[in-house]
Amino acid sequence: MRGRREERKRRDNAKRGPAALTLTCALWAAACGGGAREPEASPTPDERTAVEAAVRGYFGAIADDDHGGKVRFSSGELNVLADWELMVSLSFGSALAELQIDRLEIEEIRADSATADFSAELRLSGFQADPPTVFSGPITLAREPEGWKVVDYLRDGRPQSASIHTDVRGGQERGGVTVEVRGVHLQANAILVVLEATNTTSEAFTLVPASIVAEDGRHLEFGEPSATQRAVLPSSPLVTYVYWSGRSLPEDTTSFRLLLDFTGPSGGLSFDIPVELLD
Repeated sequence: MRGRREERKRRDNAKRGPAALTLTCALWAAACGGGAREPEASPTPDERTAVEAAVRGYFGAIADDDHGGKVRFSSGELNVLADWELMVSLSFGSALAELQIDRLEIEEIRADSATADFSAELRLSGFQADPPTVFSGPITLAREPEGWKVVDYLRDGRPQSASIHTDVRGGQERGGVTVEVRGVHLQANAILVVLEATNTTSEAFTLVPASIVAEDGRHLEFGEPSATQRAVLPSSPLVTYVYWSGRSLPEDTTSFRLLLDFTGPSGGLSFDIPVELLD
């Protein structure tokens, strides 16, 4: 009797063996993602051409001071920067330049993003003796319904994603005039502060050169207001800017003080505005 039970047990184990092995293999395959993954397809020549065209289109638009081209070939905060630069161009005139691209290599293309190695120099027309603006990679691009768009790159060693600040806090009211800071661009050798002023008085006030007090206490003088958008008229909001050339703040700056002065027929108004960079 005992011998028959052991023989039956061996037969049952033999029957269960293949099924158990199959189940174990299935569970292992599921845990590992269903087996070997298909390799990603290599980018096609057309995709590489499209990415390269977006890069050349964007930086070519910078050289031509072409607002429409900058917007067409960029996305996100670079679109906002294009609008800010348009204000400067409308005030001081277009800044045409010569662009020399030394290297453009597409490094990776995925479903909705791409990266490229890049090196180029930009020299303003008529100022060839001045140091050039240096553009470099990695350039990051995003695929959008309209095509590939540049979203980040380095300008004089600074990533634009860390230099363009659209989420800022800073405002003050003095004598019926309210000033709100709308954006800040901290370049390696320049500062752009975009602001909006509203005048609820019956007088017109004019913005004059401004200053910045850095976190370490340094004073950056001679911030030049827009040449054409300086007057804050009664009941007429003014969106304008102040530009510091040849001066900058550290890339990791999180706050500063903006010192503004307005002149008017009955006297002036002074502002000392704490500005916080929240992004």
